[in-house]
Amino acid sequence: MIKKILLILAVMLIPFNLAFADNISKAYEINIKGIITNGTYEYIKSTIDNASKDNSSIVIIKLNTPGGLLDSTREIVTSILSSTVPVVVYVAPAGARAASAGAFILLSADYAIMEDGTNVGAAHPVSSSGEDIEGAMQEKVVNDTVALIKSIAEKRGRNIDVATSMVVDSKSFTASEALKNQIIDSVIVDGMYIENIKKHFNITTDIEIIKVEMTTLQKFISFLANPNILVALFFFGILMIGLELKAPGTFVFLGIGAASLILFAVGSNIISINIFGLVLMIFGVFLLILELFIVSFGVLSISAIISMVAGLLMLFDGENNMGISVSYVLIFFIIGSFAAIVLVIGRLLLSDFKRKSVSGGDALIDQSGEVLAFNTEKSKGKMFINGEIWNIISDDNNIVEGDTVTVIARDNLTLKVKK
Repeated sequence: MIKKILLILAVMLIPFNLAFADNISKAYEINIKGIITNGTYEYIKSTIDNASKDNSSIVIIKLNTPGGLLDSTREIVTSILSSTVPVVVYVAPAGARAASAGAFILLSADYAIMEDGTNVGAAHPVSSSGEDIEGAMQEKVVNDTVALIKSIAEKRGRNIDVATSMVVDSKSFTASEALKNQIIDSVIVDGMYIENIKKHFNITTDIEIIKVEMTTLQKFISFLANPNILVALFFFGILMIGLELKAPGTFVFLGIGAASLILFAVGSNIISINIFGLVLMIFGVFLLILELFIVSFGVLSISAIISMVAGLLMLFDGENNMGISVSYVLIFFIIGSFAAIVLVIGRLLLSDFKRKSVSGGDALIDQSGEVLAFNTEKSKGKMFINGEIWNIISDDNNIVEGDTVTVIARDNLTLKVKK
């Protein structure tokens, strides 16, 4: 409720008077790349606060994001709308996007610009698997999101219907389409954004560009907010613990695995994790391990792959997540790697199962030893082999004491030999 009140107050603020533009001499520039999180909000807010101490400044946000957390996006929008200095949002470089949460940030700018070859939109709140949020929660989330983007478009004088279509119909627009539909102010060619900004704000003198870097904590949060990093940490931790169980005693693998899973747990508090998706991932790993000990003719492996893929697609499914998902390339790599490991280990176990025993009497077959005594009439005797004395039988009546014979078969405690 408090966040909504702050947003309404920000929308109701009197638009910034561009008369200050003649005095602009500094530009605080930040680079937002990746998932929008609370760390991103702190990064943007602190920069705006610092720039606000100097009325001769503007803030430039270079943006390239697939989406992020809805709550963090609301806070960022509030900071931009209530800023006492102009805020420029620039989607760059070519090939970049302002998708989902990024669309709200772009539209909230005093001056919204896009590099030619970029795109904006697809701001409909969907699950990480690309499906609509189901149940009663859908109407609440969609209505809230529509209200937010409408208020932003109204505040900045942008096309409300087109802005709304990005939420309701998941519409996306190229830079030129966004300009034509009046949801941005300009399209930049060949990275000439500084010249474009100076022209827009009627700045005739040079601008000092102050590049603001993230703090160490903000970088750490940004690192853990990457869904691909989180998934990699989870499976790497599982693998390390598996190695510790295979070669216990060193605790090195256990320590690395535990650290990876702890980082995964920390990251899951930054990005909302779907518990059911996590359970499916763990269940898939369990089925792959079970495949090593139960002959299922591949049924367990196929079930494991289905379970893991479903879990990975659902892992970041939540009403607070916008455009957050695991890379399909990473999903393919993880599933392929685990399947290959299980296949290799399975073949080794099968080979061990089929291999002849390397202990006891069976190990004596094809080995040779010395005859200690042999009764040709009864075709049996004794021999010394591998430090032991064994009873022997043979169809060869030419065997005499001292001969070297080879074991060709075993019957309980008696070896069948030939000369």
